[in-house]
Amino acid sequence: MSELLQQRYFSPAEMAWVYASLGETVQALAWLEKAYRERSSWMTRLRLMGPVLGDLPSDPRFQDLLRRVNFPQ
Repeated sequence: MSELLQQRYFSPAEMAWVYASLGETVQALAWLEKAYRERSSWMTRLRLMGPVLGDLPSDPRFQDLLRRVNFPQ
């Protein structure tokens, strides 16, 4: 995966969804944090993407991210 990332740009949010779909919660959250830091426009769709994210929305770290993005609880 790292070789591909060196050859082509992937948004952090896209990478988060890839890792979430693979069940790689730690990696998915790391990429979502990067998307948050970069103020990715994808973050506005974060709550809508729940079904694609598998178990990630139930993770407290994900809930904290939603809070920081300023989504209503």
